Amino acid sequence: MNARETYNAIQTGNQQDAQQALFQLLGVVQELSRAVLELARNVEKQIGHDPIDSRSRLWLRDFLGLPRQI
Repeated sequence: MNARETYNAIQTGNQQDAQQALFQLLGVVQELSRAVLELARNVEKQIGHDPIDSRSRLWLRDFLGLPRQI
């Protein structure tokens, strides 16, 4: 499902389609969180300190712990 299809699924009002689209968005957020944390780890190796503050890091890790589907 691409971005337009996801948006349309949420907009239709069909609860099942909207729920599936939202779980897909959660998957995207999880992948983006993982990528940001990996990039931060690489930057930390280069500059010697963590570029992400602890609050943001906790927020990103929360997304990684969520189930992809119920």
